[in-house]
Amino acid sequence: MNSELRTYDKAVGEIHVAIGQLLHALDDRDQLDEVIDSFRADQQRLVAAMATVEDLMRSPSDPYHDRLIASYSQIRRFLPGLIAAIDFESTKSSAPVLAALASLEQWFGEQPRATTKPVDELPNEVITMGWEAHVITDTGAVNRAAYTCCVLDGLRRGLRRRDIYTPNSIRWGDPRAELIDADLWDQQRDQACAGLALDPDPANVISRLSQALDGAWRRLGDGMAANPDFKIEHRDGHDRIVITPLDAIDEPASLIDLRGNVDALKPEVEIADVPLEVDGWTGYLDEYTHISGAQTRTDRLKESIAALLVSECMQHRTDTGC
Repeated sequence: MNSELRTYDKAVGEIHVAIGQLLHALDDRDQLDEVIDSFRADQQRLVAAMATVEDLMRSPSDPYHDRLIASYSQIRRFLPGLIAAIDFESTKSSAPVLAALASLEQWFGEQPRATTKPVDELPNEVITMGWEAHVITDTGAVNRAAYTCCVLDGLRRGLRRRDIYTPNSIRWGDPRAELIDADLWDQQRDQACAGLALDPDPANVISRLSQALDGAWRRLGDGMAANPDFKIEHRDGHDRIVITPLDAIDEPASLIDLRGNVDALKPEVEIADVPLEVDGWTGYLDEYTHISGAQTRTDRLKESIAALLVSECMQHRTDTGC
């Protein structure tokens, strides 16, 4: 799934850049012709990117929320054990998520067959706008499957932000627990700030930053009015910044000669030899073991693995149009 998302993001990025170039050139006929010529030159890459987006984009009939809710039967099997086994704590901002998680545990235990509940019997601060249409039924009740997925989505976000944490955990613990307490900071603040050349009074720091930000904004405003290559256009009901692209600078002959001389000095290396050369530095191919776990190794196994790695890389290059 992660590899699909990376492939999708890359394809969307390529199309976004291409459409941006086209929009910026709409009012300049010469520039528009240049953009169209570049599209023709990159037609194969753009077509491949569009095909990738078409294959991987979410269908309106199968959105993220519905697909997650469809997995509720699997989630229901492990969730009560997860809640019972792990003691979560949170900051104030994520407290509603843990309250909702506790309500789910009570719901599973006391009313295991009830699939809906009145909305006022459950913590509803955790229900975001994206989830509301799925969680709240037409009768105003709460759908348990959707509510469960909504709470787990909030739990996931809280864990990633470290607003929800597990005490004594190294990876998922509270990062604020590593901070020194207020009394010790009062004793060490002046010395620490002096060592970092910082002002111990935060009001002074904020004042200086505010003045610097104000000055930067004023210079930006003055420069926008005086810059002929910068303009703001109103399109489709929105203001959009339009910047004239920089003109390409011809490469000097000296640079072309230098590049040719450097390329001539590079040794010609077979691509299949690169994995083996890197293995000579690191020994990483020794980490590839048989799927059965056996430690037996066939003759010239490293050469076979290197050939496979090169083959997979070239296949990926072909699939992504790189």
